[in-house]
Amino acid sequence: MPARQHLMRDTLEHLDADQDGRIRVPDIIKTIGELKAALSSLDILFEQTDKISTGQAADAELRLAIVNVNEIISEKSQNLPTDSGNTPVPSQTNDSSADLVGIGKAISLFSKLPLNGDGVVVPESTEDVGLQTLIKTLIDAGYSVADASGAQGLDAACCEKFVSDAKAYLAWAEEPGKNPELLPAGEKSGEAVSLFKEIHLQLDEYFQRCKLLAMAETRTATGELEAAFSAVLSQTVSPDSEALKALPVAFPNSDGILHLDGPLHPEYEKTLRAFFALVELDNELTSAKWEAVKARFASYRAWLSAKPLIQAEALGVETLGTIVDELVKSHAAVFNS
Repeated sequence: MPARQHLMRDTLEHLDADQDGRIRVPDIIKTIGELKAALSSLDILFEQTDKISTGQAADAELRLAIVNVNEIISEKSQNLPTDSGNTPVPSQTNDSSADLVGIGKAISLFSKLPLNGDGVVVPESTEDVGLQTLIKTLIDAGYSVADASGAQGLDAACCEKFVSDAKAYLAWAEEPGKNPELLPAGEKSGEAVSLFKEIHLQLDEYFQRCKLLAMAETRTATGELEAAFSAVLSQTVSPDSEALKALPVAFPNSDGILHLDGPLHPEYEKTLRAFFALVELDNELTSAKWEAVKARFASYRAWLSAKPLIQAEALGVETLGTIVDELVKSHAAVFNS
């Protein structure tokens, strides 16, 4: 017999003990044995009711489950602690019974309890204000999961994910402290990177021109460049002039030196001076010094590109470190209790 029938799907899937998609005689015999062990009589299976009483249950755990259903839906007993000693034993409640409506209600009520056994800790699960704040912080940071009642909380996986993410981020953030050279302009490295992007191609071109001029070994090699300067000077100069933009950041020389205290292209002068003030170089920039500067920024960009993604980055390094320490200490106590 196929195990999948629309009207009896749950029952048939339970009968299909070996989950092979077919229900055979051994499957039925096995289920009958389970029912004999759980029920005092199989007559209940032929009654037109969804109710079962403790008197009809032979299995102690089943009897206790029926009692617990009544305890949960009883307003008087909802505030009793689970280990109070007040939980009735089956012998005290032989007339207790439960039906599908009652079971559904008990599940719904129990799911709304702060500690409902679903493995998710909501802020209301603890009276510790500090721990409540910690749980709320991680929920706000995106590390949360819905508990049985639908409220957002933390489970072990959320905590482990946060700790893993935070440790990776903290290790990344600590690298400049171990290697100060990683930050080409200290705390202002971010600003320096923005300036670098604006002028690095122009500086590369300038030093290329210097090298070509040194190869020519003659002053006449700059004739066309001088003519270009003269052409710009002979006309109205506007900031968006293509002729102006085509000129180098400074007039090249065969020595291959950019004199930062000398005349610079008006389009780039402000950016150049701001940039080199941040990287703290002297006024004579050689090609070798420029290559060294580029190498520093390449390392910095590589470090930035390796930044781990973490939803809680906005909390900051110090707060993240504190939360990781607190979470590691409290994790076992909260989730293994």
